[in-house]
Amino acid sequence: MRLTVVGITAACLLSRVAAAQEDTRQGPLALTVEGYANVTGAARARMERAETGFDSADRRLDAAARLFGRVDTEEWTAGARVVLQTIGASRPEFGDRSLVLSHAKLGRLEVGWRQGLPDTLTGYAPNVYTFTAVEFGPPTGLNLFPQGGLQTSFLPHSVGAKIAGLSYLGASAALAGDQSPKLIYVAPRISGFQLGFSASPNADDAAGGASFGASAQAGVLHETYFGQNVLRVGGSYTFARGESDRSRGLITGDLHSGNVGVTLVLDDELYLGLSFTADGRSGGVHSVPAATSPFSVGAVASASYEVGRWAVGGFLQWARGGRDVDGTGSARLRSLEIGGSYRVDTRLRFYAAAYGYRLDDQAGPASLGSVSGTVLLAGIRATL
Repeated sequence: MRLTVVGITAACLLSRVAAAQEDTRQGPLALTVEGYANVTGAARARMERAETGFDSADRRLDAAARLFGRVDTEEWTAGARVVLQTIGASRPEFGDRSLVLSHAKLGRLEVGWRQGLPDTLTGYAPNVYTFTAVEFGPPTGLNLFPQGGLQTSFLPHSVGAKIAGLSYLGASAALAGDQSPKLIYVAPRISGFQLGFSASPNADDAAGGASFGASAQAGVLHETYFGQNVLRVGGSYTFARGESDRSRGLITGDLHSGNVGVTLVLDDELYLGLSFTADGRSGGVHSVPAATSPFSVGAVASASYEVGRWAVGGFLQWARGGRDVDGTGSARLRSLEIGGSYRVDTRLRFYAAAYGYRLDDQAGPASLGSVSGTVLLAGIRATL
């Protein structure tokens, strides 16, 4: 089927956003307060089946405040982290919140509500276990990464939800964004290796209606430094116990999902990434008469370049989801994003991106058919 892009318009963002960080200390007691706000404007053109049309521009506000109160000694840090956030200008709600215990030689332990495997920086940077380096756009809240959710938030709900359910494929293992109660451990880096592990008694339900109970995720990363260059190689694995609803005739199999990838950083400027995800055949949702279980795969290739005040980059994603709830069809996603940002100074950044997608959904009577389109986004981020 020939694709035709019928038109593209961009919406410029005129609102100012703010972020702040403040550290206070009294002896061994310390309190870090951080905040961010991203306001993003977008316009989209779409083609669904044989129909074409434009949608008016839209905008959203994403903001959060993080408090990290702790006791610091020469070897130990113990404290509590709480995030209060509003996503899409909704009412404020709690995000990540956990108790933290860390030691330079023993690693870091967290207990509480937390999203997936933590990264090794501030908790806001891209997860190092996903191995995709798209270093542009807002680093907090919804973002411009393949599974970041910012692009799909401007699409009609039926389309955006379907794409969101596929967008982790190639970018991470399944349930990497799960924000259920967790026990998380990150080991210190030894000889270039770093290990991470998380476990949850009850994972969040997945897109498409799958319900999961206990889950666990593990990741390993190895970094090799040569001059100003870094090679990161590793992978992650997720297991989740399926919970069936036989009253509705639905059976959820146990989920097995793995992600492997590599990122090459050259001169701290050029980032090249390649990543692959596969979900095991025992995972997914199907009706009792269905003879087969879902099998999902995806790949992401990314590149970005950052020099001076400019950062530009993009990714190419291909994903194929398994059978839907009724066991009668599958969905495929192809997406391309190109974007960049300009830092006026350390306090003010502009960002923009163009996201193109094609979704071929053959999932039974509720199928969306072939849907394609483009989303243009623009935003401002400031640090005070």
